[in-house]
Amino acid sequence: MTKKSRTLYLCLILVALSCIFLLIFSLIDQIKTIKIRENLTISTSNISLYVGEEKTNFYYVSNQNAKIEFDYDETIVSITPDRIIGLKAGVTEVTLTATLYDLVETSKFTVSVYDLTYHYVLSPLEDCTFENGTIFCTADSCVFELNIFDSLGNKVLSPNLQFSSDEEIYIDYQYGIICLECKNDCVINIKTDYNYNFDLYFKKMSSLG
Repeated sequence: MTKKSRTLYLCLILVALSCIFLLIFSLIDQIKTIKIRENLTISTSNISLYVGEEKTNFYYVSNQNAKIEFDYDETIVSITPDRIIGLKAGVTEVTLTATLYDLVETSKFTVSVYDLTYHYVLSPLEDCTFENGTIFCTADSCVFELNIFDSLGNKVLSPNLQFSSDEEIYIDYQYGIICLECKNDCVINIKTDYNYNFDLYFKKMSSLG
């Protein structure tokens, strides 16, 4: 075999090896693409937030290499791939789009944002009635139940109420039950630790006549 023939055979062998490697890499890429397509799934669920509240891990995408985009009302919530924050009270539908190569998956979910407001519920128990923010006392003292609820209807536990009045009052407060004693009509201001304050008006039934 001449030197020229050996060189030709060597070139043919190198070309053949190059073709084999290219074929192998092509097959690997195809296998990866098939695997990616099979594994790309997304999952969402509806969310409730208070104004200013933020949540993480609020959706699921099976492949971390997917590009994530959101379409929503930007005045109600702020959304990044890492977190969602409530901006103002309202409801918005969010569309999540996950893109991986030529594969696109979408999922829609609803975000409800609530303004964190409170209200009280007063229930007379002994020697009093209650109407339009006024306690009408029929004895020297009266007993009533006072509970605070948030805008979702959840009772606030241990609200740490603070009482003050323009008259001298005696108050025994335990587990939402209040025993109130006051000789004169008065206004009772009630404060909480979460910036919810309100007034109760106290009237002795004898002073109405």
